[in-house]
Amino acid sequence: MEDTVMFFNIILFLTFWFVGVMLFSFGIMQIILSLTCTIPLTKATIVRCKHMVDSSGIYKSVSITIVIWTVVSLLVIWPTISFGNSYMIFGLFIGMGITFLTSLSKWGTTQANCADYYRRYERYYAHNDLIALGVLTEERE
Repeated sequence: MEDTVMFFNIILFLTFWFVGVMLFSFGIMQIILSLTCTIPLTKATIVRCKHMVDSSGIYKSVSITIVIWTVVSLLVIWPTISFGNSYMIFGLFIGMGITFLTSLSKWGTTQANCADYYRRYERYYAHNDLIALGVLTEERE
């Protein structure tokens, strides 16, 4: 009987470790990137643009991302802490912690993040400004 309980506790630990990795990778990391890349890059790019930029559209998108992923994160973390056993709680936080440590080099305005930013928010900028910034290399017809 004890072996079966221990086996299921290990399965729960591994399952919640995976949940923690996924939650941080897809959810919490989006919040971090919004705060460390999207908002600062938007402010810096608006200053360099000559035409009107729909910054309210960008900030609205960022706000929605932050709110949704905060709610999803709380809906996973709170019940786990409240109702889960220690294997589930430790699995979740160890998974999130390991992913946090491995993600530190991806924070901020890295080249990959900038490319993703301009691909995602291209519609909010004037086409000529993106060419002048070197984001787009050729004129569209």
